[in-house]
Amino acid sequence: MVVDGPRFDAYARPHADQPWRRHATGRLRPPGPRPEPWKTEWPPAEATEIDVAAAYERHTYGPAFRAVNRLWRAGDDVCAEIELPPGVGGSFEVHPVLLDAAVQAAALAAPGTEPRMPFLWSGVELYGPRIRQARVHVTAEGPGTVGVTVFGTDGVPLARVESMVTKPASPADTMLYRPRWVPVAPVPASEPVTVVEAPSGAVRPATAGALRLLQQRLAEPGRLALVTRNATGPEPDLAAAAVWGLGCSAAAEYPGRLTMVDLDPGAAADVQGLAGDGTEPQIAVHGGVPHVFRVARATPSAARPLDPAGTVLITGGTGALGALVARHLVRAHGVRHLVLVSRRGPAAPGAAELAELGSGVRIVAADAADPAEMRRLVEACDPPLTAVVHSAAVVDDGVLSAQTPERLDAVLGPKADAALVLDEVTRDLPLTAFVLFSSIAGTFGKAGQANYAAANRFLDALASRRRAAGRPAVSLAWGLWEVGTGLGDRISATAHRRITASGVTAITAEQGLALFDAALASPEPVLIPARFTQPPMTVNPRPATGSRPWPRQPAGAELRDLLRTEVAAVLGHPDPHVIADDRPFTELGFDSLTTLEIRNRVTARAGIELPAAALFDHPTVAALAEHLEARVSPRR
Repeated sequence: MVVDGPRFDAYARPHADQPWRRHATGRLRPPGPRPEPWKTEWPPAEATEIDVAAAYERHTYGPAFRAVNRLWRAGDDVCAEIELPPGVGGSFEVHPVLLDAAVQAAALAAPGTEPRMPFLWSGVELYGPRIRQARVHVTAEGPGTVGVTVFGTDGVPLARVESMVTKPASPADTMLYRPRWVPVAPVPASEPVTVVEAPSGAVRPATAGALRLLQQRLAEPGRLALVTRNATGPEPDLAAAAVWGLGCSAAAEYPGRLTMVDLDPGAAADVQGLAGDGTEPQIAVHGGVPHVFRVARATPSAARPLDPAGTVLITGGTGALGALVARHLVRAHGVRHLVLVSRRGPAAPGAAELAELGSGVRIVAADAADPAEMRRLVEACDPPLTAVVHSAAVVDDGVLSAQTPERLDAVLGPKADAALVLDEVTRDLPLTAFVLFSSIAGTFGKAGQANYAAANRFLDALASRRRAAGRPAVSLAWGLWEVGTGLGDRISATAHRRITASGVTAITAEQGLALFDAALASPEPVLIPARFTQPPMTVNPRPATGSRPWPRQPAGAELRDLLRTEVAAVLGHPDPHVIADDRPFTELGFDSLTTLEIRNRVTARAGIELPAAALFDHPTVAALAEHLEARVSPRR
């Protein structure tokens, strides 16, 4: 192989205001002999076809990257038919999506589910014109190494990768993201928007005031913009951040109706001039420039073990997730001294098993939100405290209209209050890690979790403030965990299905712990360890309703059929015909959130705004259909 040709480097950057980053380096060489045309039958007679849809379910490729149409395995070889998906364009000789599909073929055909990533390419050559549709032949060249040849449908070779070496993809490579704010041109509101300023002050009165305000305003028709001050800056206001999380959850419940707008302290902005059509629920005006929220892949850092000679304090330490982390710190980090704090302490289920981790493990019953208790606990650590993991949490889900200041308080206490206490009582200690377990509920906003979203956004803001002050901190806005690992156990089967339908799938315990390790050395104050089923660079923070408007206004039996289809989709039922027109929604298993989801879907379908109580006042398919027919005139 020729290795002394001219060197090249490939750089990229997401935006013009960000630095260029080198992603690849290599050398040019003279082209080798062109491969022979494909002369045998296609696919080979001995090849076994593989279910492409099922194969894609094992991987996290989004719709725009699912370009493999058919797939076969013949011994160690793989054959595939690939085609650029509709709507995917651009001036490329070989479109990146199509090149990726050629590489995907080997991974999709593998019997296991461990994802692998290409990292060393040799002998890359292009022979044909611009390619949109092709056949791919993948040959095994050695352990973790394949050769790839791309042919036209006529068997003429179009491109070749002589050798591609792959490596196992760690969760940090594929499931670790960071929040980012993307500058955009202002888009005027498509209709009048009522603009209100969010309450300020301490966290409790600010969040309770914002809750009352949103409950009142969203009960009325029309769009609303809630304006906060410094909820999203590098040193965010903690109360404003909590209000922001609460508001993002409300925006998920009322898609298209609520826009959160964050301004710099003391700044003014024409909210009507940037509120757009409601598809961007999070807008921040930084330095006079509007930004929208997105996520990007985080660059994994080399894992940095915790100091095995120091003491690590874990709140929620006897819970499923805290216990999982405790065992990991002992087994993988060599930590010998743990203080596991929970309300029940030694009386908690599983506490005796945790005590067997070693003589240096203390299980303590304490309120992590009590400053005096925590100060005594920290001062008593021997050896001194070197790291904190705050995993304590309480979940009390409910739609916005059912939330109360008391329910806010119940969730803010174990998460936000305890985090602030930990920040205060460890401020003068030389900690090496301060890890807060947050949730994507506060990052993207999750319907029915306004109190939980407020508490988690508070944690993200606290981590940012600590980092700005030069102290260690990282807030991990976890996605969905598998049931049995802690966070996955706190939600119902219906909620689990709703989350996965929004583009988030569960991570395993092993993946979560690997992500925890990767986050310890990250320079980012907030990270999102999560598994998305769509490309993370385009994740929309507003959960889609999954509904397109009906092309015309249906009536009678047709309308009832359409409503049954919507009900079945929300319930995850494969056959809408078994849903009786006169059966109450409550008997079908609807809760307040599924009722809200149906309301949003029907609103989007029918093109009218249904009140929150519509499905309670018209609690069957027949009654709702009758109500819609009475309200909606045929579209013109």
